[in-house]
Amino acid sequence: MPTDYRTEGLGSIEGIIFGRFNRELTPEQKNSLNTKLVAVADFFEKAGIDFFVVGGTGVDLLDNDWSVEHKDIDVIIFWSDKSKLFDFAVGEGYTVTDPDGKNIGRDEVLKNKTHNAFLSKTTPSGAIQFEVIFRKETASGDVELTRRVSVKKDTYQQAPHALVDGRKIPIQPPEEMMFHKLQEGRRKDLLDNKKIWEIL
Repeated sequence: MPTDYRTEGLGSIEGIIFGRFNRELTPEQKNSLNTKLVAVADFFEKAGIDFFVVGGTGVDLLDNDWSVEHKDIDVIIFWSDKSKLFDFAVGEGYTVTDPDGKNIGRDEVLKNKTHNAFLSKTTPSGAIQFEVIFRKETASGDVELTRRVSVKKDTYQQAPHALVDGRKIPIQPPEEMMFHKLQEGRRKDLLDNKKIWEIL
């Protein structure tokens, strides 16, 4: 007789799935995420580079509620800041890699085909790692979301901020978050869009 997984308690498939979705992060986990986020904000503020938090971290910051553990933090910066980013990162002791984990140099970062890079560093208080996505600017000063879609750069000046440990952290404009998540089309992206829509 087949097992009815719906009635098997926490050991069932349904129990495992809903247990994971409904699991609250501990205060220690939330504090760790705050610490990582502030370290990333410190990096960009010291570098003098505008940045905006994106991805799942950005969605969580919209309502100031950490819902899941994030392995790393994703941010976007403008394409024109690539050079400054690389020089500052290396000067601060960060390793710069491509999506496959291969170390890349300044020339590779500045190539037109390089749309993102990963930065990592081990400190006495733990590892800091984040992905930087480079957003191209058009000749007219707009910002490209895809080859066919761009937005006015001043959209970013009106982007929301989250308050984390007394620090204002800039977040990617929510409409752009939704656009990219619709482009990806994964189930988790659609769920994120539902959350963003409810917050808006």
